[in-house]
Amino acid sequence: MTLDVFFSPLSVAIVGTSRKKTKIGYIILENMILQKYQGKIYPINPYADKIINRIVYSNIKDIPGSVDLAIIALSAQSVPKVIQECGEKGVKGVIIVTGGFGETGSETGTELEYEINRIASRYGIRIIGPNCIGIFDPYNGINSFLVPRERTIGYPKKGNIALLSQSGAILVTLVEWCAYRGIGISKTCSYGNAINVNESDLLEYLKQDSHTKAIGMYIEGVREGRRFYKTLHSVTKLKPVVISKAGKTDDGAKATKSHTGALAGSNVSFNAMFKQTGVVTAKDLEELLDICNCFVTQPLPKGNNVGIVTNSGGHGVLAADALEYNNLRLAAFSNRTLDQLHKLPQYCTPSNPVDLAADADTERYEWVTKLILSDPQVDALLVIIIPSGPRIELQTIRKLVGVTKNTEKPIISCLGSTFKQFEKYKRILEGDKIPVHTLPERAVRTLGALVEYTRWLQHVA
Repeated sequence: MTLDVFFSPLSVAIVGTSRKKTKIGYIILENMILQKYQGKIYPINPYADKIINRIVYSNIKDIPGSVDLAIIALSAQSVPKVIQECGEKGVKGVIIVTGGFGETGSETGTELEYEINRIASRYGIRIIGPNCIGIFDPYNGINSFLVPRERTIGYPKKGNIALLSQSGAILVTLVEWCAYRGIGISKTCSYGNAINVNESDLLEYLKQDSHTKAIGMYIEGVREGRRFYKTLHSVTKLKPVVISKAGKTDDGAKATKSHTGALAGSNVSFNAMFKQTGVVTAKDLEELLDICNCFVTQPLPKGNNVGIVTNSGGHGVLAADALEYNNLRLAAFSNRTLDQLHKLPQYCTPSNPVDLAADADTERYEWVTKLILSDPQVDALLVIIIPSGPRIELQTIRKLVGVTKNTEKPIISCLGSTFKQFEKYKRILEGDKIPVHTLPERAVRTLGALVEYTRWLQHVA
């Protein structure tokens, strides 16, 4: 059965809706309303008549008409009975946000999971969870996150990155970072213990999703290793998959078992799987988002030759070092480019990296950037702009954006500053889909990911 029942339901019942604003059931209902979900919402609570101006039903079977999706926010012991009622109602999708199941390591928790799956199988119900926060989908207005709005900076805009995470809190962190950085999202899902719908199911769904151009994943372990391998191999031929894997150490592996009940598996085995299936790995969550954002904003490069333009010699050196660590190399400029670069002031560096010096202005940046992008021996460009330079202005950034509009080469930028007074520079670049990084090493890593994935596609073609 397709997972459309989770991402495109026409009606949603929230079982365990509370009148108390601090309770999970109330928060989920409020988030669905604030997200402007256009389908029907049915709060379930046997002790209330109305919650947030919505008619409340005492039981899911009392709802007139059909229900596509049920979100359960009740104690673990109450869930099997609700699953039975969902089956009798004809509900085909269930999200269980409740914890207290197999992740506890207890016999009771494991038995509850078995009972839930047994009932769901009888009625053909698909389950996300338990022990998760479920789905946020800005296109369809689904938001089962159990985080109050006043405790977030907001939710991301519509975009092309899908995020999957076994951990709910990790997914909230990623979503909040996306909102802060202006990165758009297609779909997100926290799937917790994955007793029914697992990472392979979600990947297969996202493979066909027209809004999703890149997939980022935080995983602790997998349920079906062989299937996961085959699914990754299939998906990466169409869309890049970026994974941050936890549980790499002995202590981390033990922690994953108590967190989602997942078996972390051998780190060596996972790395081999990722390499064989074209997965791009991220060492941390920030790098995960950096790489995903690069995939959805930049074209794939034709090679690994990188041109660097900077107004800081030190940043240029750091970037040059980082190239080698990421299987990239400094582009050898054509004779025409080198001849033109000698027109720069004598204190500039007319070779790669091109150091425009501390007094670089708008005209110098515009001219050199255009020149290097036109060089057929350059496959990608890193532009480093230290905005504290005395002649760097908003106009410098705007001119740079204008120069890069018609190129088919990937362009990454590095501002080298986190001062709030330069936030507007960052917004202009990102508004034109030029990724911005604070450190040159992080910028180079994203270029390395583009090249790594391009080579994989060439290998399997």
